[in-house]
Amino acid sequence: MIMVIVSLIFYSDIFGTAPIISFLVKVTGVLLFLIFLLFIVGLYNPGPVKTVISFIIMIFYKLKLTKHPDEYKNKILKHILLARDSFNKFMGKKFLYLLVGFILSFFMLLSVILMILSFIKGFGIHISIFRGIAITSSLIFLVTFLPTPGSSGLGEGVYYLLYKDYIPSHIIGILMFLWRFFAQYLTSFLGAIVAIKYYSDNELDSKIRKK
Repeated sequence: MIMVIVSLIFYSDIFGTAPIISFLVKVTGVLLFLIFLLFIVGLYNPGPVKTVISFIIMIFYKLKLTKHPDEYKNKILKHILLARDSFNKFMGKKFLYLLVGFILSFFMLLSVILMILSFIKGFGIHISIFRGIAITSSLIFLVTFLPTPGSSGLGEGVYYLLYKDYIPSHIIGILMFLWRFFAQYLTSFLGAIVAIKYYSDNELDSKIRKK
């Protein structure tokens, strides 16, 4: 999330060179940063979040974009309080799991980013490391929210749109396939094998009988 916010604000040109597009991308990055910051604050103290949400909903109400401001406000605050309670319980009992999960997720994302940049470098294409990280982190973020089924083709489309100005057209298809194969298909295939091996009904029944 942090890398995506940095990409939107400081590398907005990768999403389009038109001034209006660059401006909208920067605004999106700022809004995303404020939402992320508000969420973090809400996990510790819902008071400021309640004030901000009430203010935003009242603006929508005055603009006639919503008809029941109290209903929307209560729903949003309910979910924030639930997230805060769950976070506090998790932090109190399984902080080590949270820390390990954060570290592993960071290195997983870093490995995917470096893998894609290594493929590009291997074909003799030079992209600055910071711009490459900005593009690739945006790619991973956008692919995460693509709908399924159909996310595979959309993922390739997002890859093309983000990298088309940096990778020659006769190579981009190859790099696209390498990214999908090693980052998506190969890991999914290996995960399926592990799941069948260790979590199938027959395997679980066998372990139960041994006990």
